[in-house]
Amino acid sequence: MYREAFNKAYGRTGALFQRPFGRIQVTDQAYLARPVVYIHHNPQRHGLIADFTDRPYSPYRALLSTKPTQLQRSEVLAQFGGAG
Repeated sequence: MYREAFNKAYGRTGALFQRPFGRIQVTDQAYLARPVVYIHHNPQRHGLIADFTDRPYSPYRALLSTKPTQLQRSEVLAQFGGAG
């Protein structure tokens, strides 16, 4: 209850002791590859999985799939030379 009142009063969300996170807008094609690589490799880098390609719910699988997705598949794959 206190958290909700505090957050409402100060225009915040989340836990009281949550550190704010930053966002960086991807404004050019050259920078797009960096967050894509980070998103895919991060669980592997932290030892949560052995190989990021084996992660069951990875966006990596969605990028290589032909199933409908909200990801901008063609734009992302173009940064890495396509799916093949």
